[in-house]
Amino acid sequence: MCVAGTRWVQKELLEKHTKGELRVYAVWFNMFPGDARAEWPPELLSDPRVIHFWDEEKKLGRYYLERHKVPHYDEALWDTWILYPAGATWEDEPPTPVSWGNTIIRTRHQLERDLKKLIDTPAAAR
Repeated sequence: MCVAGTRWVQKELLEKHTKGELRVYAVWFNMFPGDARAEWPPELLSDPRVIHFWDEEKKLGRYYLERHKVPHYDEALWDTWILYPAGATWEDEPPTPVSWGNTIIRTRHQLERDLKKLIDTPAAAR
């Protein structure tokens, strides 16, 4: 499921939205066999606007699971997207998301719609 969501993001979002100041921060960690850092296919999310992070301790997934209490997740929140407004910065805590969803494939229409709103909003109105 994660691989399908990742491929969808690459093909349907990144390849179709080449203009604008879109940044993608992909945070990866082990959840299932085959998720090992050395096993992850490099062609997934190959767009140069993507910055990849490896979170061996699942700190970010645990942080968001504590705040969103998603059913059926007991260790960490994964296969999730989170949209932040342009200019958002992380200080002691992550900024407030504009939108988020889980899993990527299940909520892809919401992601596409909310991303389009952010991209189409003039910089002065953000």
